[in-house]
This record gives sequence, structure tokens and C-alpha cells, in this order.
Amino acid sequence: MQSWVELVENLERHKVAHGDLQHGNVLVVQDHSLQQFTLKLVDYDGMFVPRLRISEQAGDPVGHEDYNPLHRRFGPTMDRFPALVIYTALRALAFHAHELKPQIESGNLLDERLLFRKSDFVDPDNSELLRFLRRSRDATLRKLAQAIAEDARKDADHVRPLRQLLAEPQVPPQPSQNLREVPTGIFKAILNTTLLPLSGVIWLLRVALKLTRRLSVGALLAGLVLGVLYVFPPIITEITCRPDPPWAGEPVTIRFASWSTWNQPVEIQYRFVGESSWRATAGQVLYLPQVNDKELRLEFRAVRPGAFPSWTHRRRWRIQVPSPFVEIVATEPPSGPIAGEPFIIRVRASSPLPHRRVKAQWRRYDFEPWQEVEGQELRIPSAQPGQLVVQFRAQDEKGYLSNVVERYWDVPLILPTVAIAKVEPQGGPIAGEPFRVLLHADSPLKRPVQFQWRYSGEFAWRDLAGAQWLLEEFPGKPITVEFRARDSLGYTSEAITQSWEPRIIPPTAKLIRTRPEIGPVTGHPLELAFAAHSPLGRAVFIEWRFRD
Repeated sequence: MQSWVELVENLERHKVAHGDLQHGNVLVVQDHSLQQFTLKLVDYDGMFVPRLRISEQAGDPVGHEDYNPLHRRFGPTMDRFPALVIYTALRALAFHAHELKPQIESGNLLDERLLFRKSDFVDPDNSELLRFLRRSRDATLRKLAQAIAEDARKDADHVRPLRQLLAEPQVPPQPSQNLREVPTGIFKAILNTTLLPLSGVIWLLRVALKLTRRLSVGALLAGLVLGVLYVFPPIITEITCRPDPPWAGEPVTIRFASWSTWNQPVEIQYRFVGESSWRATAGQVLYLPQVNDKELRLEFRAVRPGAFPSWTHRRRWRIQVPSPFVEIVATEPPSGPIAGEPFIIRVRASSPLPHRRVKAQWRRYDFEPWQEVEGQELRIPSAQPGQLVVQFRAQDEKGYLSNVVERYWDVPLILPTVAIAKVEPQGGPIAGEPFRVLLHADSPLKRPVQFQWRYSGEFAWRDLAGAQWLLEEFPGKPITVEFRARDSLGYTSEAITQSWEPRIIPPTAKLIRTRPEIGPVTGHPLELAFAAHSPLGRAVFIEWRFRD
């Protein structure tokens, strides 16, 4: 059995778990070089190795139901309970081979299991096998049976290692259902009355009366005093709970201090208020894996073999719920969201219990499912104009939720602006001449801007290549043009409308010379010379015609 303890301890030390410890997967091999037997494990398809995740990807193996606790989880601690079951079974078969012989010989026990069944783990309080082992003459067996009863319902991470269990203090034996054999004489009469107090006292008086003639008064009184001291119930002197008050979902440890005549071993029993049967604690300590009700109400008593049980102590602890909480610590930008811009909300989620993992969750509306906040930071890529409503809450690893924190933000729409910087020519358009309009736009958010234009009355907008609008030849009639700016996210400015009437600047011409100078002479040619000028520098042609 020592080899088995060393084997499972070696696995535990390296954080390796076999995953299916049972009688069929352990081989006893003779080592001829050392002249001894060694243990070897087979069937490794359910192993856990920290750097090898094959088993985890393949699924969590179930394992043999007669060796595993009710709540089994894949990981480095999943071998603790089956290692405890195997060691306890081997020790029980070694110490109680005669008492367990009928059970071994009924069916093919050793072909199916070593000793325990799944039913022993489902209801350990009513297991005949565990009840028998708790009254074993071997103190270690009593302790191991108690550990199996307590750890059968625990998660694998809370099951104690085998080496640690063997090093813990011994558990006193449970009182037997049969009357104890005691020395002859008056002490036998006294001890035989311990289980039925009233009838025992009556019988004690009857025996005392019968023995009055045979014993002296001093011997009789001494026997009565010793008998009363022997059957005097033990006393629970102190009950402490850690933590006090208990936290919901957390383990609770209750420790006891007791007193008994002649310092005889005392067993502390407990039960939940409303239960009829008593349960044994592990020595002077009661460990509860977790508590989830609003109140923890327990009854305790001290029991010593051959003595009356103590009076019942009732204790009540109000269980406090470690509700997590969430808060918004910062936003970016600090002033709040802007339409079309990213918005970051940083939150902090925590629990009154520092060791509990807490996650922040969020959603936009009440009907939406909750989503996890990655890294305590919610990133909204592009805020939409209007109102932004976000709800936050925190949830810890046990499922406890915080209150919902709801925040509102008004999301402003910041539009670009457009204006006419100048026109060329400055005095306005001239019919037939090029006309240029230089535009200026301002985006408070420094987004790239595209200029657009259209004639008044048109539906579609046209893009400009730059910041100017050019008309190669202004018509000789008034025109009305609209301009606007459009940023990179598609938000547009208010349109500006501008109308222009063209200026018409005609050329000038004058007569500078005639021949003959006196004017036309009948029968002689007439020559006229003109001078023409265009203020716009255009080429000028002289046209003439006879009047009418």
C-alpha cells in the first residue's frame, strides 16, 4: 500500500493525472533486480498532461463509476478520489478480510471492482460499507471512510490528496449499535444502562439495592460516583465558524472544542435543522464545500462511547451574498461619443471576495442578450447620432450577478461647413469670360472633405476635383449654383446657394479719318478709317452695312 501512496504522490507532484484509476488499469509487476513488486499503470487515453492537450480536445473521459466522485472534472486533480478509494479498499480488505469475506464471495466482486460501489458515493450516510468502516478498529480506516463520505460530493479540486489525509489526526470510532462488554460487577451494570438513560437509572437503583447487603456503603457510593462520571455526557465548549458570517458559494469550516471526563475521545455530530439523522464530523472540524441558502442552520452534539450524548447546540449563521459590482471608470473621448467616431468605455468589475474571477457584461437594450466585455473595455467602432444607451453588469465565476448599471449619452452630429473664399474676377462674372469660384471647408473633426455642386433645380450633386469651381465661359444670362462639403463618413454640410448675373462689356469703335476730308464727292471714291478697342483684350473686327 505504501507503493500506491508513492505512485499517486509522484503523479500529483508532476501535475499529471491518469484519468481512469481502477483495478483493471493497475498492474503488479515483479522486479527481479530489486527482489520486490512494483506498480505500473496502463490505459493512457484519458490522461492529463499540462503541455499535452490531446485528451482535453478528445473530450473528458468518464472513468469507472465505482471509483470516481459524483462531480468529476477533467484536470490534474481528477485522480485524487479514485486513489483514495483504492487505498481504502486495500486497507479494508487487509484489516477486515474475515468480516468482508461474505461480500467478496458474493459474485465476481474482484472482477468488477475492489470493494466500493457507486451507491456508496451517492448516499454515503446510508452506506452499510462506510458505516462499518467508520467503526473499524483501525483508526486510519475510520479516517479514510469519513474522507470518502465527505469528498464524494465535492469538486475534484477540493478533494484532499491521499498523503495529506494520512497525515491528518485520527478519527474516533463511532459508537456501536450493540451494548459494550465491560468488567463484571457493578461497573457492568452501570455501563449496560448508558444507551437508555431512564431505564438505565432504574436498573442501576435496582442493582444498587440488591448489592447493598454485599457491598459497603463506601464502595457503593464510589461505584455510583464512578458510574455517573462515566456516563456523564461530554460537553461542546466552543463552536467557531470561518468565515463568520459565511459567504454564499464558498466553503465553510466549523471547529469545535469539547470536554469529556477522563479525556476520553469525543466525536462531534451534526445535522441540518429539520433532518432526523446525525452525521459525523472529521474529528473536531466540519468542512462544508459551499453554502448557498440564505441561512446556515445546524445542530451539534458531542458523543462518547458508553456515555450519554450531550445536549443539542443549535447555531444559525446568516449567509451573505458576495454580489459583484461594476462601475464605469473612464470614457474616450472623455466628453462623450461623437457621431461616426469610435467610442471606448472602460469598466471595472470586482467582487468582495478577491479570489473570485469576475467578468463584465454589456448590452444596448433590455431585450438583447448579454455579451462579455473583452479586457474590461467596450469599444464601439462608430457611434450613431441620437442617444446611446448601454447597460453593464458583473457576473462572478459562481454565477452571482451585480446590479445593472445603465448610462445614457447624447451623440451629437458634427457637420463640416463650406464657404466661398473668393471669385475671379472679383467684380463678378463677365459674359463670355471664364469664371472661377474658390471654396473653403472646415471639418471640426479634421476629416477629409469632398466639395460638391449643382445648378439650382437639379437633383444630383456633382463632385469637384479640388476646392474650386470653374466655368470656362460664363453665359450671357444669370445662373444660380449650390455648393456643399461632404466628409469621409458621408456627413454633409448645409448647402450654400449663390446667384450671379454676367456683366456685358462691348468693344468700342470710332471714325478717325475720311477721304476726301470734306466728305463724299459725287463721282469720287470715299475712304473711311476706323479705330476699335476691346477692354477685355479680345480681337475686334469692324463690320459695316448701309443703313436700313
